[in-house]
Amino acid sequence: MAINPTYPGVYVQEIPGGSRAIAGVSSSTALFIGQSTQGPLDTPILCTSYEDFARAFGEDRSAGDLAAYVRLFYMNGGSRCYVMRIAHEAKNATVVLQNYAGGNAISLEAKNAGASGNRIRTTVHYAGKKPGSTFHLTLFEWRPTGDGGEEVSKT
Repeated sequence: MAINPTYPGVYVQEIPGGSRAIAGVSSSTALFIGQSTQGPLDTPILCTSYEDFARAFGEDRSAGDLAAYVRLFYMNGGSRCYVMRIAHEAKNATVVLQNYAGGNAISLEAKNAGASGNRIRTTVHYAGKKPGSTFHLTLFEWRPTGDGGEEVSKT
């Protein structure tokens, strides 16, 4: 509606606009980028607790301080963060199992690149009357011990 000025001065006319108010967003979501011994590479993973982080990336601090920083974040009231694992030229560990004739039978590849995949070992136990087609494949992980040795992981 047009304003009909009756005397000199400044007139204000409010017109409803088509724009909407800016919606608020959470500013308490952090991003941690660092090195760990396990977990997906170069992909941010949402963690809503330290337990989420530990399941995805482990608690081993030998590769860096990432686990310590994420733990401190949650201890100081943090509620959600993204974590991205990085590693220089890390590759997935692979092994090819051969049959009795020396030909390639099965190729195994670690799920995640880096040191954790290099610690995975496998054994083959043959069973039944046809050992070439009936077997049990067991996967396990060697974990370093405090005295410089290695042991089978209990997890």
